[in-house]
Amino acid sequence: MGRLTQTTYPDATTESSTYDAEGDRITSTERAGRATSYAYDSLKRLVTTTYPDTTSTGTTYDAAGEVTAVKDARANLTHYNYDAAGRRSQVIDALNYTSTFVYDKVG
Repeated sequence: MGRLTQTTYPDATTESSTYDAEGDRITSTERAGRATSYAYDSLKRLVTTTYPDTTSTGTTYDAAGEVTAVKDARANLTHYNYDAAGRRSQVIDALNYTSTFVYDKVG
């Protein structure tokens, strides 16, 4: 598939990545040897990234494939809502601050 799997630097350290059979990256290892892993749902969307310190980020999707929530590495959630046309209409952050989006007729 032509995916980059390893980079070797002049100091002989390396960075590497591994991929599943479909070509999705499942791990990346930095020069210090710490690995980050990636998990996907059945539709091949990235749902979880787990970092070397065991923290993770995550993304949740609705049936239309829109992002409905994102969890950051501190487990803070941001929620996303959409209007009937599938446009993002609202973002509610971890502090419960809400941003609302209104569209004109052109969209």
